[in-house]
Amino acid sequence: IACTAISAGKTRILATWLVLQCLQKPGIRGICIAQNYQALTKVLIREIIGFAAQIGITVIWNSSAKEIRFPNESILFCYSSENPASILGLSEIALLAIDEAAYCCEEIYNYAKDRMRGSKYPSMTRLISSPSTMDKVQNWFSKVVKDHEDCVIHATYKDNPFTSDEFKKELEDRYIVG
Repeated sequence: IACTAISAGKTRILATWLVLQCLQKPGIRGICIAQNYQALTKVLIREIIGFAAQIGITVIWNSSAKEIRFPNESILFCYSSENPASILGLSEIALLAIDEAAYCCEEIYNYAKDRMRGSKYPSMTRLISSPSTMDKVQNWFSKVVKDHEDCVIHATYKDNPFTSDEFKKELEDRYIVG
């Protein structure tokens, strides 16, 4: 679980982890979830496809099915938290990755966890979020964080190697440090 500040690099690291898992485990099946359709397509999927391309891997993005297929038959099914029931029917899932989990409904988390059966690979779950007191944080995520404190990574925008010092200064000007 990564529970970190805005611009700490969570989504990029999650995308990197997903691509590496798909490459190292031929035929693995995963579910990727974001809090809404825009975040799914414009952030998470873009990061996954971009990282794959950056390391020279050609993936097939089926935009109508919201699936990313890898050359070794690995596949990532992509969903938004706005429609939890859309996930029903899947099985043999080994990877579950939820971007901004604190803003996703518990129902899609539970449905996704229930799909993690029948895979030849051990199941792995990665939840990332930047909880804010200004937005409605889902209680299930707070409970998971509290129940698994030994699995939580905390980081700040200062830990992100992908952003410039200029941008980090702008964040400090916009938000409260600490």
